[in-house]
Amino acid sequence: MAIKPSSTLAANLKSVLLGDSLLPLLRTTPIERISTAASSAAMLDVSMVRLDALCPTLGGNKIFKLWGYLRHYLASGEKRPVASFGGAYSNHLHALAYACHFLGVPLVAYVRGERCDDLSPTLTDLEALNVVLKFVSRAQYRAKEDVEWRRSQGDYYWVEEGGGGERGTEGAVKLGRFLASEPKCAPDTKSVVMLACGTATTLAGVLKGISGGAREDVSVIGVSALKNAENGLTKAVESLLGNDKPLIDWHIEGDFHCGGFGRFPGYLADFVQNFETESRIKLDPIYTAKLLFALDTLAAQGVWPSGTKITVVHSGGLQGRRGFQL
Repeated sequence: MAIKPSSTLAANLKSVLLGDSLLPLLRTTPIERISTAASSAAMLDVSMVRLDALCPTLGGNKIFKLWGYLRHYLASGEKRPVASFGGAYSNHLHALAYACHFLGVPLVAYVRGERCDDLSPTLTDLEALNVVLKFVSRAQYRAKEDVEWRRSQGDYYWVEEGGGGERGTEGAVKLGRFLASEPKCAPDTKSVVMLACGTATTLAGVLKGISGGAREDVSVIGVSALKNAENGLTKAVESLLGNDKPLIDWHIEGDFHCGGFGRFPGYLADFVQNFETESRIKLDPIYTAKLLFALDTLAAQGVWPSGTKITVVHSGGLQGRRGFQL
């Protein structure tokens, strides 16, 4: 079944992937003033970069993490099917499936766990896009990085889970350059960029991009969506950065996982409901909900002086709301 592109990005995906820059796309991204109860009380200047608004199916940070992979695939004349990994509600697989559909590229999705009688809404979408679903045990899934295991599966062009890895940072670097192009703050005013972290690939790319944009006045905070993961994510960022040591301060906050990855406790649900009622901006429960909750909590703790300019990145993932009946 052919599904028509639902945005300018989807309709022009091939030219976006093969073009010289993602900046024209980023310049169409809405940037909105927002607030939470605590950030307003602390008199912080908060804006949200609405990557989620770029496209219903390709929006958020996923197109930036896929940009390097799909750009290389097209530029090198690849004909093999693309293959990647994810769970039953994977934002990554969902975005990749639509991207491959719009490009006319076959996709094989390796899904963690056994097939259920009732597929998740995400996997139902994938099947409608003619994606081949291969369900693997958790033990097999842990072997996904093994070269021999991959070779045994067939001749595929592999995209890392979540769009991670060095190629995944290439588009995120462009995002960082865009953030660095925002007007500088007044002297003695702090500027902070905040974004949610799963693989930390987007964070690594943003750090490269902001540092490359010569913005030493900016600090960057990654908010981990995983429990007890800040050390591992920090190491992942350092590995992806390699010799490109950022010239700016950055760290990962590990106290806002709200019980662990995929957890959405009542207090977080209440916070999201209040924020969405006030702002009319939808959040996804896995990443941006915890990002905004971290902003509000840190503001209440007085971490930043009044007047601090804070830019939060909405990384999309709204299709995952269906797993929480939102």
